[in-house]
Amino acid sequence: MVDGTTDVDLAREVAAEAGRLLMAFRSEFGPVAPDDKDALRRLRDGADRRSHEYIAGALIAARPNDALLSEE
Repeated sequence: MVDGTTDVDLAREVAAEAGRLLMAFRSEFGPVAPDDKDALRRLRDGADRRSHEYIAGALIAARPNDALLSEE
């Protein structure tokens, strides 16, 4: 990842990559029946974890002197 020159550039780049990662995760996960609550939970939790790990890591790498506050 190339460090954005502004916070807006960085946010745009990180969000776009996170979206690509989430789309790939959803595709890899495969079909889920709407009534399969266990699979839906695994999908939700896995996507949340992957996106959080990527976003936090990218922000920390790009702005090592900034604080990061997250709900996770």
